[in-house]
Amino acid sequence: MRAVVGVAALGLVLGGAPAWAAPDAQVDQDGPITWLDCPSYLPNDVDCGRLDVPIDWDVRPGGPAGPPLSGADDPRRASIAFAVHRATGERRGAYTFNPGGPGGSGVGVLGTWLTGEPYGPWGALPPAILRHYDVIAWDPRGVGESTPALEGCDGSATYGELPQAGPVNWRAVATAYAESMTEALSDCLAANPDLAPYLGTHYVIRDLEALRAALGVARWTYNGVSYGTTVGMAYAREYPDRVRALVLDGVAPTNQSQLQQASTMAWAWSTALRTFTGRYPAGFSRKVNRVITALDEGPLDFRGEPYPRFATEFLGLDRQVASLWMQGRYDGQRSTFQALDRAARERGPVPQPVAPRPAQAEPVPFIVSFVLCADRPDRPTVEQVAAIAETTASAGLTAAGLQGIQRGLWCAGLPRIGVPLDASSVPLRLANAALVVNATGDPKTPWLRARVAASTIAGARLISYTGTQHGLYRRVGSTCVDAAITRYLTTLRLPAGDMNCSFSVAPPL
Repeated sequence: MRAVVGVAALGLVLGGAPAWAAPDAQVDQDGPITWLDCPSYLPNDVDCGRLDVPIDWDVRPGGPAGPPLSGADDPRRASIAFAVHRATGERRGAYTFNPGGPGGSGVGVLGTWLTGEPYGPWGALPPAILRHYDVIAWDPRGVGESTPALEGCDGSATYGELPQAGPVNWRAVATAYAESMTEALSDCLAANPDLAPYLGTHYVIRDLEALRAALGVARWTYNGVSYGTTVGMAYAREYPDRVRALVLDGVAPTNQSQLQQASTMAWAWSTALRTFTGRYPAGFSRKVNRVITALDEGPLDFRGEPYPRFATEFLGLDRQVASLWMQGRYDGQRSTFQALDRAARERGPVPQPVAPRPAQAEPVPFIVSFVLCADRPDRPTVEQVAAIAETTASAGLTAAGLQGIQRGLWCAGLPRIGVPLDASSVPLRLANAALVVNATGDPKTPWLRARVAASTIAGARLISYTGTQHGLYRRVGSTCVDAAITRYLTTLRLPAGDMNCSFSVAPPL
């Protein structure tokens, strides 16, 4: 029976309420779940619904010490959208996931996990998981089909003018970004006082626990990607007995401050670029270095268009390096660098002065800011962030300085909101230890974070993949990575020790 949620936003008509037929549970239709028809983008063998939860889980009868799922005494409600694909054979449990973000929609990507599209059949969950596990997708509060959503948040951010040649005044860049983010975030918070402070992971994991209880799931088999790893680690610390298996893929640890996150992210671009060039003969690395040096002197000609170090429209070294998180783009990126190298060798003297990139308005990732800034209460200063950017740029990749600016100032101007994550480094002990996975050159979640996470989970194993892909399982076609994760998910067998998986080329689409 087709089934989801928030379908009104898609212009679809809601149908009747299909019966829940999970082998281990029978849900009262008068309870917190409402069953709805699914939107057309989901396969026919999926059922969908909404789970009613309070906006603020900490308002409950009996005060903060009351039972966590007693039904909070808060008239403000949220509706968590979810979708269920039932096990096609003998059911052994329930598999759930969070695709990242913050802001990633589990319901929106369920079709990919079931069919593999657009990656191809190898991108779907393995038959053993689909046969024996209900696959349960959900949208975190404020995301996708879940309601309510942020409203009246249309502000933008800017780095101001960016010089396309010579040194960068990173203090000025950080100041411009902080001022524009402060205005945008303050306006959005004022427009959403009953939602924005309650989007953090503290509340997300309580929604996930409520979903588990409502669906009658004994323990989750959980796979988190990127921000989804933050959700997984926080949930496991709060509800360790409710976790059967825990996969953390592309890791964002719960025990790093915003400033620490900015520091590691600033260096991630340089690491990704070196990992990418290492896939090709040594001569290619020399070409890339020549291009970087030339772009610090001024834009190059690329197919009749000026190609600068900071993007204007779609062309720019910063966009080129930022896209290294997707391994499937390697061939196109290599071709671009080779063309730029030819332009660098043929270019004569650079006209001076070189016009800067005009100040450009960029959309503010509001959901990202409100989630991460609730999770981590520290607020890095402009001076701290500018110093990170300057140090990163001076190491040889000027464009990488923008990462430190952006990641360090996501919370600019926001007061302390929500409830911060438990930042404890006391080893987390689970009935079955976690499997941690990360590419060594991941530009979105640096490998060092995975090492940190693995060290705080007793008995965890770390799989390191020598590439730059962000999110590895069923995404890069690595038999080494996929086989180890699938074996763990289905049998709970961890590798004997930490593993290294070599770069591999995914099967053609």
